[in-house]
Amino acid sequence: MSQLVTPRRPLRANNGDALRPALLAGVGLAVQSEFLVWDDLAAGRLEAVMTEWSTPPIALNFVTPPGGLRPARVAAVIEFLARRLSAAPWATPGHV
Repeated sequence: MSQLVTPRRPLRANNGDALRPALLAGVGLAVQSEFLVWDDLAAGRLEAVMTEWSTPPIALNFVTPPGGLRPARVAAVIEFLARRLSAAPWATPGHV
């Protein structure tokens, strides 16, 4: 037995994963972080709209104690994350 339900208010969420099923069902628009939807865009399951508009870019900042020397383990984590995040599919030019 199916039933038609008309929502009284728009769906709102502060979690991109919570919005993904609605997007895939084709029932609305959402501002999503590219890393959450890049594979759906590449596969054609989602379509980018309003491509001339975007949110301001954000940065990832590492906060460490003052001073020039960092423990080797901290430097290794920073280097690993910088390498890993820059090589992510959504950070690759021309991925979609």
